[in-house]
Amino acid sequence: MIDIASKIIFSERQLQQITGGTLGNTLKSMRENVGLTEKDLAIQLNVTTATLFHYENDKRQPDIKFLKTYEKCIQFVNFYCIKIVKVLF
Repeated sequence: MIDIASKIIFSERQLQQITGGTLGNTLKSMRENVGLTEKDLAIQLNVTTATLFHYENDKRQPDIKFLKTYEKCIQFVNFYCIKIVKVLF
């Protein structure tokens, strides 16, 4: 199976049209939506908070491997938050 997502590269303008903002804004929004701090997520991703800060503020561009790991981490946290809410209520 071919991983098409890793072959797609968008320009900054295309990314803004798709997401409504920059890649950094999207990453930050995803993190905030699941209630993680920069420090918590950086630990989970095995990067420094400075690295995460630079990605979220468009100072640096993450590679595709980082983005895949980021997505898995956010999905994991989101999945378990939903499970906990269902158990509590």
